[in-house]
Amino acid sequence: MTETLKKNPVLMYIRSMLILGRVSNLPTVWSNCLAGWILSGNTDLSEKFFVLLSSATLFYVGGMYWNDTMDIEWDREKAPERPIPSGGIPLRHAWIWGGFLFTCAFGLALFLGTVALLLATALFVSILIYDWSHKKISWAPVIMASCRFWLVLFAAASAFDGRPISGFVLWSAVFLFCYIVGLSYIARHERLATPFDLWPLMFLAGPAVWGFIANSPSLWTRSIVFVLPFLAWTAWALSYLFIPSRRQPGKAVSLLLSGIVLTDMIAIQPWGGPLLIALVALFASCQFLQKWIPAT
Repeated sequence: MTETLKKNPVLMYIRSMLILGRVSNLPTVWSNCLAGWILSGNTDLSEKFFVLLSSATLFYVGGMYWNDTMDIEWDREKAPERPIPSGGIPLRHAWIWGGFLFTCAFGLALFLGTVALLLATALFVSILIYDWSHKKISWAPVIMASCRFWLVLFAAASAFDGRPISGFVLWSAVFLFCYIVGLSYIARHERLATPFDLWPLMFLAGPAVWGFIANSPSLWTRSIVFVLPFLAWTAWALSYLFIPSRRQPGKAVSLLLSGIVLTDMIAIQPWGGPLLIALVALFASCQFLQKWIPAT
């Protein structure tokens, strides 16, 4: 397959674009959208829902493109295999494609209502701040987490434009925020050999805590069914960080990224049925895509 790609510059360019956009993580974006939509109280996956998915996808990929354009000097030193420093994608192309995708994302958001458009703007601003600053400031994981926070609220607002976003949605987004802080903290040190503090990793447990807070004690047995797989997956991911014989920080980050779908499963498990099956499919698709497109 590699030889075929090398002989076809068009296919090489397309693959480089997919790697640049980290498209193997898109199922986690879609699961966040599904969670926000369902948690708002709307279980009807109408055409508007798929407009939301398209807009969120474009925001994510556009953000990834501009992330690498702003990280170009760092990547040339620490990650020369990335598409731009390796010559797979010209820097100018990444800027243009990113701007085009953002423009299309906003164009779609116009159809989702006023509140959704405002939250899409908050998402866009968070993406830009993160792309520009995450190699410069120590608390960048908080900004990364804010992107997912705004994404969930963007989805919820799209489901019912004009209706106030419920506290349940907000708290679900907060505990997802916690998980992303822990994940992004690890990702920040993925390519660095320097030691780092362990206390931020406690944020990874946020969704498990929410699984019990969000349900009455009479429903805790059901919550355990969803919380235990999430904790087991998180522990397995961390084993690639802390067990010397298995140490692969990139693998740990990739597994934790897939775990975002499991956090959404905990949040929407009271609705059950086909929705959970959809999340299982998204979780499986993460594993499949990561075999072809690196998650980080």
